[in-house]
Amino acid sequence: MSHEFSNDWPKKPLIEVATLQRGYDLPVHERTTGVVPVFAANGPHGFHDKSMCKAPGVVTGRSGTIGNGHFVESDYWPLNTSLYVKDFHGNDPKWVYYMLQAFGLERFSQGAGVPTLNRNLVHGELVLVPPLEEQKRIAAILDKADSLRRKRQQALQLADDFLRATFL
Repeated sequence: MSHEFSNDWPKKPLIEVATLQRGYDLPVHERTTGVVPVFAANGPHGFHDKSMCKAPGVVTGRSGTIGNGHFVESDYWPLNTSLYVKDFHGNDPKWVYYMLQAFGLERFSQGAGVPTLNRNLVHGELVLVPPLEEQKRIAAILDKADSLRRKRQQALQLADDFLRATFL
């Protein structure tokens, strides 16, 4: 099979590709020191001693920050301001992460003051679903590109720091 886009890929509703679920309440005063990452709408938000979800995981903002996704490689606790993928339906979790990044969840936000994402609005949206091996290949390519992007950002920061230090 060609490694190009295929019109043969089925279109499925998002709920059949990656079922999103609202996270769980965990007030700061109820957190116990631990190593389990806690995720809010905008990303990592401390640690706890218990997890609610098994790795790998994908978490995105539900309230406040919408569409900012995170791939989680250890068991974790998604807060109620986030949505997490409850069921990958046999799809590659890393591909699901990248697919959701490209999906544009922020376009489904509601609310004037605090943007909120209602998962029921997006669950019916159709998604092209490549075969599992193709999903893995796509995710590997995007991982490499993301790694190069991060290294470039680090190099630019080092160059800025060097210039600033040289000037001073």
